[in-house]
Amino acid sequence: MDSVAAADELREIYAHALDGIEQALGITRSGVLLLDGEHVARFVAWRGLSDEYRKRAEKHFPWPVDAIDPPPIAVSDVMLEPSLAELQEQFRTEGIAALAFIPLVYNRRLIGKFMLYRTHA
Repeated sequence: MDSVAAADELREIYAHALDGIEQALGITRSGVLLLDGEHVARFVAWRGLSDEYRKRAEKHFPWPVDAIDPPPIAVSDVMLEPSLAELQEQFRTEGIAALAFIPLVYNRRLIGKFMLYRTHA
């Protein structure tokens, strides 16, 4: 907690958040995306994700942007999830087997998402 309190910049806060999530969950791939003025989720921090994957994944957002208190979404097999069909090639290339969308909410409104990824065993 001290490292977050001492952070000078948002990037440091994102990095500390990803460190904590990765250590707690034992994952090596994750990301923070924030909605921009055009309601597109853009990566502002990430670990273990290629430029190509990030470029394509920014087009996907699992909730309506005006959703209030949206639930987290876990996908145990990305190749079987129809809503992720357009990303299957990138999942194969990146070795991504499962993922979770964790909504980032401020005053009950979506501002972005945490992405958590599991690779093939």
